[in-house]
Amino acid sequence: MDVLAAHYNAPGRAATTTDLARQVGYEGYKGVNLCYGNLAAKIETLVGVRAPDEKVLLLCEAEQDSEKHWVLTMRAEFAEGLRQAGWV
Repeated sequence: MDVLAAHYNAPGRAATTTDLARQVGYEGYKGVNLCYGNLAAKIETLVGVRAPDEKVLLLCEAEQDSEKHWVLTMRAEFAEGLRQAGWV
């Protein structure tokens, strides 16, 4: 939940996985990857949609910045769902 809240509140709902990890006290970006990967897999199962190999793309757009860090931008529909569920 901390990762989701930090990402939701990031400017433009965009942040590197490294920045999100720092904000929630993880040692590195891998904890954020695990969080989003597990959540996306559960959502994929619940809604019966086959996601691409990178399941996180159900929830976020991803691109690398100039320093080769992955920047995740939370999809508007996902952000709205989090808000409506009262999770953020």
